[in-house]
Amino acid sequence: MTGLLAKEMVAESLHGSALECQTLALPVSVASLMSPEYIANALKTKDLSNIDLVLIPGLIKGDTSKIEEVTSIKTRKGPKNAADLPIVLKAIGKVKLSTTLPADEFVRRTTFLEAERALSTIKRDAIRQSNKREVIIIGAGKRRTFLGPSLPMLVLAEIVDASIMSTDEIERRARAFAASGVDIVDVGMVAGGGHPEEAARAVKAVKGCTEKPVSIDTGDPEEIEAAVAKVIGEDQSLYRKLCIHLSHQWSGWSLEQIGAYFGMKGSAVSQSSRRLKNMMDGDKVMRKLLESIRKEMLIVET
Repeated sequence: MTGLLAKEMVAESLHGSALECQTLALPVSVASLMSPEYIANALKTKDLSNIDLVLIPGLIKGDTSKIEEVTSIKTRKGPKNAADLPIVLKAIGKVKLSTTLPADEFVRRTTFLEAERALSTIKRDAIRQSNKREVIIIGAGKRRTFLGPSLPMLVLAEIVDASIMSTDEIERRARAFAASGVDIVDVGMVAGGGHPEEAARAVKAVKGCTEKPVSIDTGDPEEIEAAVAKVIGEDQSLYRKLCIHLSHQWSGWSLEQIGAYFGMKGSAVSQSSRRLKNMMDGDKVMRKLLESIRKEMLIVET
């Protein structure tokens, strides 16, 4: 069911459908100006004996049940745009269309899922064909995703100034980002650092409401310490060495600044970091531990 202006567009959208469809254009230029009562009255004189379902434009206001009462034929609202009709027609019999709401939410959800499936196939094929030495695994388990020069780019969405937001607001934004299809949710810290407790709270909030990998945008050794402690515990003998090494690698601070923070000379920071790196080169357990910390932190350099 449509108006005169959209008749050809609707007919074209129905072309190729597996269903047997008919287009009926009532003598009104713009379909959205029709009412259910007007349509019901117009259909009284039509032969509908071979019709199982009537779809009216989603932009029409009112309840289609008024048409159904007159015609005794199931009547539902289709999409707002004729171009989306093929998606709705493919789902006839599989989904429940509304008598009051346009089918656009269903169209949006279906299109999103189809795009997600297509992207997943592209990523899976790219990973299978890539050079494994060039692939970086981010996260673990359900949070795992892959980064590499031959792989599709990843989309990272940052919750700006998450450390000064309420937990509820952090969770709301994280869920919205995850639902939008991002690959990584980033916890943005306030410039200047010095908020390890807030960093831990924000990261915990995001991890608790989404299965996406979580990163933290920081260069603050205090916030790095908090992430290391979460993985190995502060009572471990490697705790201090790992904190120094990761601060040296990622904080962007000078050797003197890191040394002052940990109570040592700047030259000792470089030596400690180098010794730990040499230790990792010959120790698989150490490399695995450091990889766990990196996955836990997923630090983004500022």
